Amino acid sequence: TERSMLKLRSSKPKMTIGISDTTLDRVIKYLNDYDYPSTAPLACSVDDTKLHPSLRPYYDKSKDSWYLLGSTGDPIIVADVEQLKELIQQASGSLASKARVWAMSIPLSNVPPLIMAILPISESNTAASLEQVEEKLLRLLLINSPTPINIISLGSDGTAIERNARRLLVESGFAKVEYTKIPHPELRARPLKVEILVIGKHRLTIIQDSKHFRKTCRNNLFTGAKQLILGNQLIYYQQVRSMVYDQDHSPLYVRDVDKLDCQDDRAAARLFSAANIEHAINAGHAGLAIFLFVFGEACDVYQSRTLTHTERIRMVLLAYFFKTLWKSCLAENGYSSTRHYLSHEADDILDIMVNGLLALIIIHRDHLSSPFPLLPWIHGSEPNEHIFGLLRSTMPEFTIVDAIQMIPKLDVRLMAACQRKVDASDMCRGGAGYAHTHFDGSGADLESLACFPSQETFEHIAGIAWTEANAIWEVLGYFRGSSPTSSLPLVPITDLDVDIDDTLDEPTTGLESESIEVSDRQILDEALQAATFASVPPSDIPDLPKGVEDILNECGLAAAALNIRDLASV
Repeated sequence: TERSMLKLRSSKPKMTIGISDTTLDRVIKYLNDYDYPSTAPLACSVDDTKLHPSLRPYYDKSKDSWYLLGSTGDPIIVADVEQLKELIQQASGSLASKARVWAMSIPLSNVPPLIMAILPISESNTAASLEQVEEKLLRLLLINSPTPINIISLGSDGTAIERNARRLLVESGFAKVEYTKIPHPELRARPLKVEILVIGKHRLTIIQDSKHFRKTCRNNLFTGAKQLILGNQLIYYQQVRSMVYDQDHSPLYVRDVDKLDCQDDRAAARLFSAANIEHAINAGHAGLAIFLFVFGEACDVYQSRTLTHTERIRMVLLAYFFKTLWKSCLAENGYSSTRHYLSHEADDILDIMVNGLLALIIIHRDHLSSPFPLLPWIHGSEPNEHIFGLLRSTMPEFTIVDAIQMIPKLDVRLMAACQRKVDASDMCRGGAGYAHTHFDGSGADLESLACFPSQETFEHIAGIAWTEANAIWEVLGYFRGSSPTSSLPLVPITDLDVDIDDTLDEPTTGLESESIEVSDRQILDEALQAATFASVPPSDIPDLPKGVEDILNECGLAAAALNIRDLASV
C-alpha cells in the first residue's frame, strides 16, 4: 500500500553528499535488513550519469544545517541567508554536470542493490581525482569499519578514466597486487597472470560490465573507421545489414542496424545470438560468424545462468587467446592494428573481463571463509544503470538535490523491481535501451555455482582453449608461426582501400570474379613439400613415428599417381 511504502522510505538512512560515516551506516543497515553476514562477499559498482547543472539549497536534518548543493567538491554550508547570493556567485563557476553513484549488491538473486554514495562531479574529471574518492570509500569500508565489509569486486562500465583510476589505486600504494599464475599452453610463452588486489586483509578484483563490452564490439563492427580483418576474411557493417534485409531468415530487426540505439542491450544480444550466428554461416560470412561467436561467448561467460565455472573459464580464455592470435596474424602480415583490429578500449575491457572472472573464481575458491556460489552476472555496473533508469523515469532532468531526495523512493522501487520476473518476450523489443537482468537468477543452480575448479583444472582448460583458438584461426587461414605465404590467402591490401561507408548503398552488378581452380596434384605437392626435410641437415632430421612415415609414403605414391594421370591426359 501507499502507507507501507512511505513507512519503508522513512526508515531508510538519509543520503548525504560524498563519502562519510553516513555511507557506512547505510551499508551496515543494508546488511542487517537482509541478515547478511558482513564476512560474506559483496559486489561494489560505480558509474556516472548526466545532471542538470544547477545550484539548489538543501536542508540536512541530521546536522540541522542548510547547504548549497550543485557544485563540485564538498557541500557549501549556508550559515546566513544574507550570504546565499554571494555563495551562489562563487559556486556558479564550478557547477557539476554529472553525478557519480556507488552501489553495493549482495551477490544473490532477487536482492536489490543499495545506493551507497553519490557525488557531483564535473565533465572534465580526472582519473587522479576519482582515485582519491574511491580510495576514501574503500578505506572507510575495508579498513576503518568496525564491522568488516568483504567487498570482492569493483565494477564499472569501462571508460578510460575509470580504468586509469583503478590502476592508480595500485600505483599510489593503497592497494597491492597478488598474482596467481597459469602456465601458458605454449611452453615458450609467458604464463598467464591473474591479478587480485589486496587492500588491508581483503582481496578484490576489478570488473568491467559485460553488456557494455558486447555493445562496444558491436560498435567496432559497425563503424566505418575500421575494417576488421580475420585472416582471409574481412568483416564489416554491410554484411550484417544485408543479412537483416533477408527478412525470411534473419532474427534481427531493421532497427537493429538502421537508426540504431547504441545503448540497446536487446539489439546487441540479438546480434550475438546463436540464431544470428547460424544465419551468418548460411549467408557465407564465416568470419563474421566467428567474430560473433567468440566475443558473444565472452559476454555469456558473465550473463549465463546455467554454465558451470569450468565452461566459463574455457570460454573466456578462448576469447583471450583468440584476440592474442588476432594481433599476431595482423603483425605477421603487415596490417595496422589501429584500423584492422578492435579499438584500444574494447581490447582493454576484454583483458579486464578475463582477469576479473578468473580472479572471482580464485577468490571464491581460496579466500572465503565458507563456500558461496558465484553469480557473475551480478558483478558489474548494471545495478548503477538500473538506478539511473529509475531516476530518469521519475524525473528525466534532475539536479543533485532532486537525486538525493528521490533516493528513498528509488530504494523501494528497486526492491519491487527485483521481485519481478523477467518476461522472455520483453527481450524481443527493439529500440528499448537498457535491459536490466542483474537481479534475475532463473535457471541458476546454486549448488553447481558453488563448485570451483582446482588449479590443475585451470591449466588443463587453458590447454583446451588454446587448441580451440588455434583451430579457429586455421579455419580463417592463419597458421601460427608459419610465414604469410604458407597460410591461405589473406585479404589483399587492394581490397582495404575501399571506403566501406561508400559501398553501403552501392548496387551490386551481379558479376562474380573469375576463380582460379587449383588442381588436387598441386595441393598435394605443396603439402608434401611443406612436410619434407629437404632444407634440413641430415643430422638434424628427427626420427618420425612409423605411422607418420607410412602416411607420408602413401601421400607420395598418391602424388606420383596424380602426376602420371596428368601426363596421360596431355
